[in-house]
Amino acid sequence: MIIFDLDGTLFNTASAFIPACEDFFLTYNKPYPGNREVMKLVGEPEAYFREWLIRHDIDQPFEQTRRRMIELEVGYIYK
Repeated sequence: MIIFDLDGTLFNTASAFIPACEDFFLTYNKPYPGNREVMKLVGEPEAYFREWLIRHDIDQPFEQTRRRMIELEVGYIYK
């Protein structure tokens, strides 16, 4: 059985997502927008994340930034 938990019901999403986002913004030398804003991304479609990155002036190819974010988040999930 495979279970997808996109809204944080089974896993405390914040425990991995927040530190991953903090590291992500450090990677691109951008100010971290804060936990409240970051948590609004949870459960949103990928297009929302893409637009959010543009608003925060992350001027890199989307696939590169998406891959980096996934790497960071997975690293925190397994800590």
